[in-house]
Amino acid sequence: MNSSHAGTVALRTLGLLILLNSDAWATSSKRYRRHDHDIRDPDMPAQMVRPQHHGNTKAMWNSLNLTVHIIPHTHNDLGWLKTVDECYYGANNSIQHAAVQYILETVVAALRANPQRKFSYAEQGFFQRWWHEADDLTQSAVRKLVRTGQLSFIGGGWAQHDEGCPYFTTMVDQMTLGHRFLHEQFGYRVKTGWQIDPFGHSSTNARISAQMGYDAQYFARIDYQDRDKRGIVLLQQLLCGTG
Repeated sequence: MNSSHAGTVALRTLGLLILLNSDAWATSSKRYRRHDHDIRDPDMPAQMVRPQHHGNTKAMWNSLNLTVHIIPHTHNDLGWLKTVDECYYGANNSIQHAAVQYILETVVAALRANPQRKFSYAEQGFFQRWWHEADDLTQSAVRKLVRTGQLSFIGGGWAQHDEGCPYFTTMVDQMTLGHRFLHEQFGYRVKTGWQIDPFGHSSTNARISAQMGYDAQYFARIDYQDRDKRGIVLLQQLLCGTG
C-alpha cells in the first residue's frame, strides 16, 4: 500500500490524543463507489469514493485494521477565561476549574510510581513557573523522567501561539524562550511540533516549524471542507518538506 494513501483520524479528548491509523482505507476500488450527490467539487477525480456500508458505521469500523496510539498530553492555555495566575494556582473557580500546578504535581507522581507510564508536556510558560518553585529533590526526579523518556516535551514554546495575528518574529521569540530553557536544563531537543488548538494555520508557521527541524507536526482545526475532502480522497496523512 502506498503510505500517502493511508488514512489517519485524530481525536482529542480529556488530554488524550488518540490517533487511529488505518491501512484499510486504501483497499480495492470494488469496496467503494462514487456518490455523485455527496461530492460537489468538480476538481475531485472520479475515483474519489465513500465506503459502501450504507450507513452501517459499525460494519465499516469492524472492517478496518486499526492501530490505536493514545498519547496523554497537556493543553493548558496561558490565560483562557482566567488570568495566568488564576489558571496556575486554581483561583477564581467560579469561572473555571483549572489549576495547572496540580496537573504537574500529579503527573510527576504518577510517572515515578510506574516506569511504564509516559506523558507529553507542551506549555513552557506553566512548566517553567512550576520548575522554579519545585525543590531540588523534585527537580532531580524530573530530570530522571526526562532522561528515561517517560516525560517528553512537545511544541516547546512558551505558549501555543496563534498563527494568524502574530508577526513571524514573535512566533520565533516565544519558541526560543521555551526551547532554550529545555536545552539548558535538560539538554533536550523538542522533536515534535504541537499546534492542536489555533483557529486556523498559516504558511508562515509551517515554514518556521519545518526549519526548526521537527520530526513531526501535529495540528487540528483545519477547515471542515478541506478535512471532508481529504477524507474522501484518502489523503488524511500529510508529508511535508521544508519548501
